[in-house]
Amino acid sequence: MAALNKEMVNTLLGPIYTCHREGNPCFVFLSGAGFFSTADNFANIIDKLPDSIGILTIDAPNSGYSPVSNQANVGLRDWVNAILMIFEHFKFQSYLLCVHSIGGFTALQIMNQSSKACLGFIGLEPTTAMIYRAGFSSDLYPQLALRRQKLKTAADRLNYLKDLSRSHFSSQQFKQLWRGYDYCQRQLNDVQSLPDFKIRLALGEEDFKTGISEKIPSIVFSESFREKEYLESEYLNKHTQTKLILCGQHHYLHWSETNSILEKAEQLLSNHEKL
Repeated sequence: MAALNKEMVNTLLGPIYTCHREGNPCFVFLSGAGFFSTADNFANIIDKLPDSIGILTIDAPNSGYSPVSNQANVGLRDWVNAILMIFEHFKFQSYLLCVHSIGGFTALQIMNQSSKACLGFIGLEPTTAMIYRAGFSSDLYPQLALRRQKLKTAADRLNYLKDLSRSHFSSQQFKQLWRGYDYCQRQLNDVQSLPDFKIRLALGEEDFKTGISEKIPSIVFSESFREKEYLESEYLNKHTQTKLILCGQHHYLHWSETNSILEKAEQLLSNHEKL
C-alpha cells in the first residue's frame, strides 16, 4: 500500500483516525456506512495514484480505526464540522472528493461549506435522498430485492463481501481490509447492544436540501438499473465535465472499476492547473 502517515486528529467529536500523504491537490476519500477503514477500502485506487498527489482518508466514528463513540446525539452538521477541522489540520489548498454510498451526503455538505477549492466529486453509488427516504426498500428495484433474497443472514452478507473483495484485491490488501474490519467489530462488541448506543448518526430532512454546485464537476458511477434515480438526483449538475457512468453489478464499484475511476480522477485533477 502507498506510504501514508497515520494520525488521530482531534475534533469536536473526539479523535478521528486519518491516513495522509502531503501533496496538493489532495485526493480525499470517504467510505459509506460500515466497518472498513477508509484507507483499506480504497486501497485499489490509492496504490495507483501518482506520488505528487496528496491523499487523505478519514474513518468515521465506529468505523475502521476511529474510536468507539455514541452517535445518539450527533447530526450530519457535527460530522461535517469535524471533517472541516481535519481539512484545516492538513493545510492543503485544493481537493478532489471520492466517496462511497452514504458518504455522499457528507460530501455535499463539505463542498458547500469548505473554503478550499474543490476540483471535482467522484461518487460511487452515493446515497440519494430518494432512496434514503424510502428506507433503502427493495421494492424500488427488483435487482435489489433479488440480491437481498440471496443474502438473508449476516453470515451470507459477510461471505459475499469477502468473496467480492478477494476477487479484486491483492492478498495483502485483502488481509489489511479485513484486519481493520475485525478490529472495529471487536471494539464495538461491548457497546453496540446497549439500548442507548447508536453506531451511526441520524439524518433528517434538513440534510437533504443541499445539491452539488454547478461550478464543481461531478462523476457518478452506478449500476445501470439506478440510472433514472441518479439523473434526477442531487449529485448531477450541468457542468460540462459532469457524467453518469453505468457499470458494475454490485454496490462496491470502487473495488472493481478502479481503472475507470482513476481515468476520471486524472481528468478532474487536471483542473488544478487551471486554478
